[in-house]
Amino acid sequence: MELDVLRGMSMLWEDFLHLPRAAHFVLISAYSGLLGSFINVCIWRIPRGESIIYPRSRCVHCKHVLMPPDLVPILSYLVMRGRCRHCSQPVSFRYVVVEFI
Repeated sequence: MELDVLRGMSMLWEDFLHLPRAAHFVLISAYSGLLGSFINVCIWRIPRGESIIYPRSRCVHCKHVLMPPDLVPILSYLVMRGRCRHCSQPVSFRYVVVEFI
């Protein structure tokens, strides 16, 4: 069973390597943004003793729960011009920096 999983992962890696370079850039950028977004959650919640799973992400000003389109790393920040969709308060640029790194 474990050997089958390793073989499957190896095949996925080989398939990834055969993709065009532009696809590498898009996939790695998307993964990095998601990882950066999760790191932002950890940076904000762990020092406050909050769970990193529950409750869902929310605006730090109005406490409105963020919807999936609001959670797309970097892109949602640009589309909303760095402001909360609900209360229009500014969102810290720190989030974008951590997601970009």
